[in-house]
Amino acid sequence: MMENRIGERVSSLETTVGQHEKRIEKLEDTTTILGEMKLLLSQQTEMNKEQNITLAKINDNLDNLNASQVQMQSEMKTMNSRIQKVEQTQEEEKEKNSLDLSGSLKKAILWAVGVGLTVLSAWIMIKLNLK
Repeated sequence: MMENRIGERVSSLETTVGQHEKRIEKLEDTTTILGEMKLLLSQQTEMNKEQNITLAKINDNLDNLNASQVQMQSEMKTMNSRIQKVEQTQEEEKEKNSLDLSGSLKKAILWAVGVGLTVLSAWIMIKLNLK
């Protein structure tokens, strides 16, 4: 009977050892996978550092572009104001230099016509001996 028990115990130990071997193989596979994951994580960390540097540079560029745009808008407002002043000055000069027939020129023409008619009338009266 004792042999029977020893045989059962040996069989039980073999089963347990077999199960442990399977578990050890799984652990070895897991260790290999963990090593690969460690490498991938390290690579991903380096890539993230590079991306952070790139994003910081992009952010700086955007800040510079925004500042340039604000400056250009300010300069455009100044330029528009100067253009309006120049246009206004040109209009004023144009009005000064244009013939205004409703003003003093019209009066001068009417005076000249009046004097001309008076001279013509006097000449006709002299020729016709109408004193």
